[in-house]
Amino acid sequence: MAAPAGPSHKAAGVRCGRWVQPHPGYADRATALADALPSSSIAGPQVRLLLVATEPQLRRTGRACALLEHRHAELDRTCVAATAYAFDEPTRALLHRHGYQDLGRHLLPDGMSCWTTYRPAGRSAPARQEHQ
Repeated sequence: MAAPAGPSHKAAGVRCGRWVQPHPGYADRATALADALPSSSIAGPQVRLLLVATEPQLRRTGRACALLEHRHAELDRTCVAATAYAFDEPTRALLHRHGYQDLGRHLLPDGMSCWTTYRPAGRSAPARQEHQ
């Protein structure tokens, strides 16, 4: 579910923190969420990006963009596509700026809705924009 812990990464001048394993209290919830989300029906190698999370005080600072850019660089090198999920409009807009396309909106068992988005393999990174 999470990438191995390793050194911090720098992407476009924004320091990314370490990849971490989810807190044990949340691992079951994350697994249940992953099981409830639809997978992409598009054939070919791809990964599922369940969540991109930052601490509330760090939102709108470029941290989520840096995390996505770091992951996309690896995916682009290996020609692997990505499916990601947006649970709100700001996240959906973020994913669109990074080359994701909507595959559909889905209602989850708990009543929450999400958009499934897809980013084809080999997309180049978008031009970095200022964060508001």
